[in-house]
Amino acid sequence: MKKAIVFTFCIFSAFIMNAQSLYGRVSAENSECDNRYVYCFSRKDSVYIEKDKTEGKECLKIGQWKYCASNIDESLSHELYFNAKDKKKILLVNKREEVSLGVDVFIMDNGKINFLGSMPIAAYTKENGERMDYNSILPYVSIVNISNRLVFSFETPLVVLYPLGELEEIIDGRNVFYTYSDGVMELNKN
Repeated sequence: MKKAIVFTFCIFSAFIMNAQSLYGRVSAENSECDNRYVYCFSRKDSVYIEKDKTEGKECLKIGQWKYCASNIDESLSHELYFNAKDKKKILLVNKREEVSLGVDVFIMDNGKINFLGSMPIAAYTKENGERMDYNSILPYVSIVNISNRLVFSFETPLVVLYPLGELEEIIDGRNVFYTYSDGVMELNKN
């Protein structure tokens, strides 16, 4: 009986380990002041992200791929996440005008960059001792792959859904997450 319990536990543990994996935030290996970010994953795998302007709009460029702000007042910031298990990278691009407007999500796999969807969410936090405002959610994002479904959760007490939009709502950050599966980015609230 003990062998059966141990065997069942081992199988269950192996299933859980294979069914879920965490994406870790990757730090650039250079300073931001030269507008070129270098991310190294191994000796043969690295990503270069350049920040420049096109027609007065801020842009991020990876090889031939380019992502530009919607207008000249919008600024962009980004974070890169990596999952060593499946070798995929996730790029989150935060858009900000007067306040943070949310994040566009891209997946980088085998040299291709694909848009997964938008997450219209901001962190409702203080920056530099200022008053509460709609700030970038990027420092608070966690990404987990659970059974071929990406789960984006937020480690901040308060978030703003749909900033400056008709459906704007400030709620507890623990009660909201986004999922991506089967080509759909979906908001989930507890």
